[in-house]
Amino acid sequence: MGKKKKIPIRIWNGCYEDSWKGIITDKSFSHPAKMAPGLIRRIVDYGLKKGYWRKGELLGDCFGGVGTTGIACACKGLKCFLVELEAGFVELAKKNFEMLPKVYAEFKPIIVQGDSRRFAEIVSGHNGVVDAVVT
Repeated sequence: MGKKKKIPIRIWNGCYEDSWKGIITDKSFSHPAKMAPGLIRRIVDYGLKKGYWRKGELLGDCFGGVGTTGIACACKGLKCFLVELEAGFVELAKKNFEMLPKVYAEFKPIIVQGDSRRFAEIVSGHNGVVDAVVT
């Protein structure tokens, strides 16, 4: 066996202080596992900085929830395709996307109801291939 590559540890503080209040519908707070706004923004920014994805590219989220990953992507000039199993959360995500300022209309996320185990099949069925998955 060869020498193991040491992976640097990144410590990101302050990822959980922000709130989605006023950005998503009040009913969306019923979702038990929303992505923390500071965390998803940090992830998206880090991926852009490192060149993992570029503005205009399509990111995917196989656990779409109420669409918070899509909102963060749109605000950074990225397209986002989300799949969510629960129909009620899909509807809440669509309402949340309607709340996005018009300036992000070009990057309005897409969410569909489906099983994340079939994510690649669902994405290809919508004429797309994601450049990266963030979930």
